[in-house]
Amino acid sequence: ADRLSQAVGRAQRAGGRFALLYLDLDGFKPINDRWGHGAGDQVLQETATRLLACVRGSDTVARVGGDEFIIILADAQDRATARAVAQKIVDTLCRPIALTVQDAQVDGAVTASVGMAVYAVDGATPDALVAAADAAMYHAKAKGKNRCTFPPDVEALMG
Repeated sequence: ADRLSQAVGRAQRAGGRFALLYLDLDGFKPINDRWGHGAGDQVLQETATRLLACVRGSDTVARVGGDEFIIILADAQDRATARAVAQKIVDTLCRPIALTVQDAQVDGAVTASVGMAVYAVDGATPDALVAAADAAMYHAKAKGKNRCTFPPDVEALMG
């Protein structure tokens, strides 16, 4: 929350933009149910590692609860940049994850639904940006998961 508030403040002062991505893992609950919370923790750790590899050092990756993450793309000035990074994340997270379960190796499979919002066109406050990115994430899930989308009204305009 603090990093998001700082990003809004910097963008307001400089007249800039940044993107907020709201990510929810698809298929995480079955891993927990089948192999236990230890396997779920491995998935979360590998997800964090892969997310960090997809963004720059100036960006922020934060787990906000359960299997949800927020990514602040500090220098994303437009929707195309946000979509390129979000698609890279979707493509990276759909690869199998090697899990150690009861001293055996198994492959876990998750995908990601990612909602995208750009300051200040999709929201000018931290709460408004999170709400827009969250709505976009649920739109991604409704469209079949394993994808990235902007809020439904924006997607409709983009065709």
